[in-house]
Amino acid sequence: MGNEQSASQTAPQSVKASQRTAERRQASTKTSGIVVVGTKEPELSGNYLDNYITRLDTCPSFQPIFQSQGSGEGRPQQGELVGQLDWKAALKVSTRIQEHLHKCAEAVSSDQNSLASQIKQVDAQACQIMQKYTERQKAFAKYAEHMRKIDEISSSLKRVRMNLDTTFNLLDELNKYLPDEERIDIK
Repeated sequence: MGNEQSASQTAPQSVKASQRTAERRQASTKTSGIVVVGTKEPELSGNYLDNYITRLDTCPSFQPIFQSQGSGEGRPQQGELVGQLDWKAALKVSTRIQEHLHKCAEAVSSDQNSLASQIKQVDAQACQIMQKYTERQKAFAKYAEHMRKIDEISSSLKRVRMNLDTTFNLLDELNKYLPDEERIDIK
């Protein structure tokens, strides 16, 4: 390989490019299916940056509640805050918030109680309806049992009727074979 490199230094530029291409082909056949993938940095186009900046410009800016006294300090010290806050106003705000939360809690509690009582009423009604339908189902089961017994009796009566018809036919035939004085009058 060292000989190839020294020879390629003296060859023209196009020969060098063709040799590199041939070396790449040989290297790719040697790897036999191994592919190396490199990550590429995303290209930030001007259009993307413009959209991003436009979106940032539409965001509202926020200012601190208390302006700092020093330049670049950023956050006021505890002593500075105590002097700037009016404790009466803070107490009034916190009292109003407490009253509001208390009213909200009472409203939620009353709603919960009414919902619980309504749920109990619905549950009681559902139990009554279930009991009523259970009783009806038991009554229908009794009726179904009676109907089954009636069907059995009906089929038994049909068999008895068929047996009686067969018996009468046989008696009539026997009666025909008897002499006239011994015949039974069947009507």
